[in-house]
Amino acid sequence: NMRRNGELKLDFVYTIKGIKNEAGIRTLASLMENDFTKRYTVEEVENTNVEEFEYFESRQTAYYNLSGKIKKLNWQAGLRAEYSWLDINSVSNSDYAVLLPQVSLNHPFSKEQSVKFSYRKQIFRPSVNSLNPFETWTDSLHVRIGNPNLDAAIENRFELTYSRNFKANFISPKLYFRYTDNGIQDNTIVTDKGVTMITQDNVGKNMEYGVGINGAFQI
Repeated sequence: NMRRNGELKLDFVYTIKGIKNEAGIRTLASLMENDFTKRYTVEEVENTNVEEFEYFESRQTAYYNLSGKIKKLNWQAGLRAEYSWLDINSVSNSDYAVLLPQVSLNHPFSKEQSVKFSYRKQIFRPSVNSLNPFETWTDSLHVRIGNPNLDAAIENRFELTYSRNFKANFISPKLYFRYTDNGIQDNTIVTDKGVTMITQDNVGKNMEYGVGINGAFQI
């Protein structure tokens, strides 16, 4: 198992009329080569099969963020653009481009209290193991196969957070809502021979909402 990675990142920060500007670019190249040895016995005859898995990824990213203050209101907004290109075993390749905005507003009511609203769009890429097309048998009736055609999942996250400090203590309840599209989930198929085949597909749509709380207390 050999991995080689190269990355170049350039960032630039400047301030104009009290507004902070942050810009940057990033380029990433990653190559993984892996030999997978499979040994099995058929009618008391041992066999060995070596499969090769070569994974190459190129990723280009550019971003621009703005942040400032209007009276007591602290604000931040930004946009990140990403383009990814994948090649697996020089047979399967795919590419995708995404725009990932973010915004946050933070309003302090006093030194002890504040409320914050934030929205962020995030990308969750499939792991190399999920893309790996090798067959992995747990026993004679169960096999897991990677899917080299998986796309990335996209999540939209909204949060409303209230924070309060009192003496040396801190408490912060929040409301949140998350929606994930193109989610990666297991897909199970049972063949006519009774073999359970497990792979992954972009079939998931997930909606999650709830209440969370963070705190730090000195005793």
